[in-house]
Amino acid sequence: MPITVLSGFLGAGKTTFLQHVLNNKEGKKFGLVVNDMATVNVDAKQIRQQSFGSDDGIDTMELQNGCVCCTLAEDMIASISKLVSLSDLKGYNYDHIIVECSGIAEPRRIRELFQQAEDYKMGMLQKIQLDTLITLVDASVFLNLFGTNEDFYANAALAVKTDDTNWTQSSLDDGSGQRKVTELLLEQVECADIILINKCDLLDGEDQIKLVEKVIKSMNPTAKIVSCVRGAVPEPLTLMGQFGGEGAASWGVLDEHRQLIQAVQQQEKELQAEEESHSHDHSHNTAAEDCKDPVCTDPTHKHDHSHSHEHNEVCQDTTCTDPTHNHDHSHSHEHSEATTAAQRFGISSFVYKRRRPFHPIRFTKFLQGLGRLSVDGVVQMIPASSSTSAASSSELNKATKSLLRSKGFVWMATSGAAAYFMSHAGQYLDLVVLGRWWADIDRKEWPAGLEEEITLDFDPEPNSLHGDRRQELVFIGQFEGGDSKGSGAVNSRKAMEAVLDSCLLTDEEMLTYEKVSKKGDAALREYFVPPK
Repeated sequence: MPITVLSGFLGAGKTTFLQHVLNNKEGKKFGLVVNDMATVNVDAKQIRQQSFGSDDGIDTMELQNGCVCCTLAEDMIASISKLVSLSDLKGYNYDHIIVECSGIAEPRRIRELFQQAEDYKMGMLQKIQLDTLITLVDASVFLNLFGTNEDFYANAALAVKTDDTNWTQSSLDDGSGQRKVTELLLEQVECADIILINKCDLLDGEDQIKLVEKVIKSMNPTAKIVSCVRGAVPEPLTLMGQFGGEGAASWGVLDEHRQLIQAVQQQEKELQAEEESHSHDHSHNTAAEDCKDPVCTDPTHKHDHSHSHEHNEVCQDTTCTDPTHNHDHSHSHEHSEATTAAQRFGISSFVYKRRRPFHPIRFTKFLQGLGRLSVDGVVQMIPASSSTSAASSSELNKATKSLLRSKGFVWMATSGAAAYFMSHAGQYLDLVVLGRWWADIDRKEWPAGLEEEITLDFDPEPNSLHGDRRQELVFIGQFEGGDSKGSGAVNSRKAMEAVLDSCLLTDEEMLTYEKVSKKGDAALREYFVPPK
């Protein structure tokens, strides 16, 4: 039985969308696990009204006074187990099991629960499968929430109904309220197979809708994105169990990162191909053909725009209004979504990849220009008396002012073991140790059968001693000030790369790193961050 999980902040429209699904169930049978932070579970009551007093194929399990992936994690698994037992008792399988999460539920934690259950070989997994992760986004507040450094203490309405007087005691105090709004928003968008952008009618025009779509698509290029109003989408049943457990539901954080890297690199290839196709190929045999560039002013080119388009030739003059001309601008050069986003909204992405560690002090100063660090240990790397920057303020401003999102692996010179992971959006920035580099782990301890996958991230240079240690960061930005061919994005990328390159160890520092690293991480920290 496929399980679909619905995530999204309170008010994003999860319950409304679920009601659309149930109203169009076409005789299908559903098992529901409905979770709401409120003491009185209004969501479950609304849904139960549709099946109260009769067995119409909808069975509901309620979770109350907790977050489905935190305090009630075990209860969620237990509720699903009860649904499985109930389906056995009734003698049929549910066509779908749907878990509706609270506003502050973490889809990655939910995914981990199912992966842990698989590791423990729980018997019920023979009958169920985590299939599809769906996130609903409130389009009317998305851009305002994106990048904020505020936590849920300051934004309680995103997690709980305003009449819930017990929420502060039951949830804020267990740490949930301290989580950053942007952090959870990013997780809900990036850990999803399908993203429903709801309440589009509250935005100012089609361009704003497209902008939200493009920002979200840049964050999760593998997801299916559907814009809607009041949670209504065509044929909502087709979204249930659509991915067969082969997408985000089966991945881990590393898989998400690899998918993003691959998508961005593919977009870069498409952008490069687009540039080449528009490279102003004006070899222009002026005796034979016209220059097709309507804004070209080169006097050596033939600009006979007499519009004598014979047969069914498409008129290339974008300003022409002659109704006798064929203006079928279907663009045979086929703009991809990436090139369209870059041209219309200035949104583009690139991957910064290097095989050399960052100097901790220089890189931390760079991070300070992006947002508020959430890791005290990194902040403390900077001597209080130091005020110099890794780059001039003008360079740093030029490189960072247009950033929407950056994330990925970081290799710091203070450790040959710690694989850092950076996540940044607006004023939110997090730098955490995700684990150890595989190169620091004896190959005998690697998981059996995963050697080939692990070594995909290793340095292909045959004499390299650093294995998978690397800088691998994705930068997504709404670059402005460029021309129609996107030179603004190119210049911003070069500026960003220059600033980051200045944070890398120099050749001399690298030689020292090689020597000191043999003594261990403690020696590296002492050398690169000397005691005050």
